[in-house]
Amino acid sequence: MPNVASAATLYIAGAFANFVAPSTAVFLASTTVSLATSLLLSAASNALTSNASTKQQDQSRDLSSPTTAPEVRYVYGHTRAAGTPTGTPVKGEYIYGNWILNSRWSDLTGLKLFLDKREVEFTGDPYDFSGVGAIATNGPFLDHTTFWISKGDETTPPDVFTSENGYHVSTSPGGWKTTDAWRGLTTIWVKIKAGDQEERAERWPSAPPFLEVEADWSRVYDPRDVAQDFSDETTWTHSSNLALCVLDSLKENPVRPYQQSNLDLVSFSTAADIADLDIALNAGGTEKEFVIAGTLVFSNGELEDQVMPLVSAGGGYLVRSGGQVGLQLPKYQTPSQTHTDFLGSSLTASDLLPTTDIVNNIRTVYTSIVRGYESAELKPYDIPGALSVDGNIAATMNLNLNFCPSATQAMRVRKIVGGLIRRQKSLQVILEPKALDLLPGSTITLDLPAPFNHFDGLWEVQSVHPGLDMYGTNDSVAMMVPVNLIKHSSTIYDWDPATDEEVVTEVTYVPASRSTTVPGTITTQVNYVNTGSVVQPIIKFLFDPSPSSGVVEYEWQYTTNTNYVTGGKIDKDTRDSVETGKVYGQTGASETLDYTFRVRTLSGLGASAWVYSSVVNVDVAFSSVVAAGESGLVRFTGTTPTSPSFSYSRVYENTVDDFSTATQLGSDNTSYGSNQAFDITKTHATGTDFYWIVPYTTTNLEGTVSGSYELTVT
Repeated sequence: MPNVASAATLYIAGAFANFVAPSTAVFLASTTVSLATSLLLSAASNALTSNASTKQQDQSRDLSSPTTAPEVRYVYGHTRAAGTPTGTPVKGEYIYGNWILNSRWSDLTGLKLFLDKREVEFTGDPYDFSGVGAIATNGPFLDHTTFWISKGDETTPPDVFTSENGYHVSTSPGGWKTTDAWRGLTTIWVKIKAGDQEERAERWPSAPPFLEVEADWSRVYDPRDVAQDFSDETTWTHSSNLALCVLDSLKENPVRPYQQSNLDLVSFSTAADIADLDIALNAGGTEKEFVIAGTLVFSNGELEDQVMPLVSAGGGYLVRSGGQVGLQLPKYQTPSQTHTDFLGSSLTASDLLPTTDIVNNIRTVYTSIVRGYESAELKPYDIPGALSVDGNIAATMNLNLNFCPSATQAMRVRKIVGGLIRRQKSLQVILEPKALDLLPGSTITLDLPAPFNHFDGLWEVQSVHPGLDMYGTNDSVAMMVPVNLIKHSSTIYDWDPATDEEVVTEVTYVPASRSTTVPGTITTQVNYVNTGSVVQPIIKFLFDPSPSSGVVEYEWQYTTNTNYVTGGKIDKDTRDSVETGKVYGQTGASETLDYTFRVRTLSGLGASAWVYSSVVNVDVAFSSVVAAGESGLVRFTGTTPTSPSFSYSRVYENTVDDFSTATQLGSDNTSYGSNQAFDITKTHATGTDFYWIVPYTTTNLEGTVSGSYELTVT
C-alpha cells in the first residue's frame, strides 16, 4: 500500500498556502461557492457512513413508541411508514386507537395496513369518517379490526370513536373528543376487538399492535410543472423523484424552511430530470435513475445534515452559490469551459489521496421492498483495481443508502461513489475571471502550455474561491479565481446492466404466523345413491387440513349461482377413508345445476381466507344425438346420459323454433337406461317442423335439452 505520508507533492514556482497569503488578497465571502458535501472529502464519507441515516427497522421501532408529543416526520415516496400511537384508550374489550403516520397531508394511493407485520385485507371505505369504516376480511383480524384513515383533511375523529357505546369524553373519561382530529396530519384510527382471553396473545402479540401503512405519501412541488405553485400545496403531486423530495425537505421542513429566493430551482429541475431517466435492468424493463422511499424525522440539529440521507440515496451533494442551495446528482457533464492558461506563477498539485481517504472496498446498505421495507445489504464491492494498488490491504467504507428502495439503484450509486473516491490527482490553481461561472460539480478541460501540459485533460471543480488581488499589475485591483480541481473521467458514470448488476437474492419477508392458515386445494367427486325409487347424486369435496395449530373446525359453503349458502361445519379430525389424510364433506345435489364449494379454517385466532373449488357439473345430458326426418316419422339415435340418475326421455315438437311453447310428441321413452345406445322413433304427419329430445332424472328433473332439430317428414 502506498505510503501517503511520503507521497511526492509537486510545487511549482513556490506553492502558496490557501492559494494567496491573507496580506495580499481579500476573499469575497458573499460570492464564495463551495462543495461542502463532496463525495471526495472526509466530510462526505462521514455523511454517508454516519449514524444519522438510521436503519429503517430501527427507526420504525422508535416511532412506534406511544407518545402525546410525536416527532415531526415527513414520509417520502412509496414506502411503509410506522405509526406513532397518540392514544389507545380501552372500553370493555375494545381499543379505540389513533396513530400518526405523516406530519402533513398524504396522497395514500395504494393503501395497505399492517398490524404486527401482518397485512390486513379489508373491504369498505376507510376515508368515510361518518361511515362504518374499512372492515378486515382476513384472519386473524376478521371481526376484530375496523379502521379509518385521514389524509390530513379531517376535523374530527370517526363518528364511531365519539359515539359508539357512549364512548365520548363526556361520558367516558379518557374518551375521544370531537376536536381530537390532528388536522393537517395523516393519521389512522383503528378500532380493535381484543377477543377471548386465550386468543389475545396470538392475535395481538403486542399491545398496542405495531402498526404500519404502505402507500404513496407526501405530495411535493415540481418546478418543472408550470401548473404547480411553489406556495400552494393543493397544486402539488406525489412523486418518488429524489431531487423533488430533497427540494421539499428543504422548503417545507419544520426546522428552518427555505424561501424560494434561497433555493436554486434550476439546479433542482436539472437534478429532477436526471432522477427521472429510465435505466435498463438486466432482467428486462427499466427503473428510474434515482428514487427515494422512507421517513425523514426532523430534530433541532443542522437541517442540511438531517436531509443528507435523502441526498445520499442518489450519491448526490448539496451546493451553495450566491446565497442559494442547489442539488447535484452524479451524472457526467460535458465540460463547460476550456482553460489554456492560469494566472500567477504558482499552482499546487498532488498525486495521492490522504491516508484517511483511501478506500478500496464498499459495504452498501439499502432498503429492500420485498423484505417489507427493511434494511438489506449488497455483497461487499471491491473497487476495480484498487486493492492491488493499495498493496492488498483492505480499507472498507460503509455506504448507508437507507432511503434507496432499489438494489440496482444502490449498485449504481456504489459504483459511482467508488469511482469518485478513487480519484487521486488534485490541483489548486488560479484561473482567469471566466471561472467565476463555475460551480462545484461542473467540469472543465485544461489545455495548458508546456511545461504544464501534463495537467491537460478533464477535471471536476471541487470549490471556487473568488477574490480580489490588491497588488495587481500597475497597482490595480485584479479579480482572481482560485479553484480546487480533481482529475475526472467520464467512465465513472458508465453502467452496463449485463456486467455491472450483481445477482441479488431477496427472500420475501414472511412474519411469524399468528393467523389462521387456509386449508389445502379442494378436489371434488360426484357419486350416486340408489334409494330404490330414485338415484340421488352426491358431491364429495376433499382438502388437505390447515397446518395452523389450534384448528377447531372447518366451515363450508356452496353456490349454484352467485350467492353462497352455508353448508355447515366439519370437525378438524374428520378424514376420508380412501383419500388418506384428506378432510372431507359431502352434500346431496340436484341434477342440472353447477356447484362451486368454498372452505375456510376456524381456529382460536379466527377464520382464514376462503379456498374455492372448481365448478362441479352434475347435469344430465345425452352423450350424442343424431336426428332425421323419414317417411311418416322422425328418428333419434345416439347414447343416453352416463349419469345413473337418468330415467327416461321425451321428444318435443313445434311449428316454430321455440322450445318454451313446444308440446310433447308421443309418450315417454323408458326403454333405455343410462349410457346405452338408443333408437327412438315418433310418427308424424308430412311437413317440416322443429324437434327436441330431453332426458329426465329419477326425480323427474329436466336435464339438458338437445335441439332444436329442423326435420322434414315425407
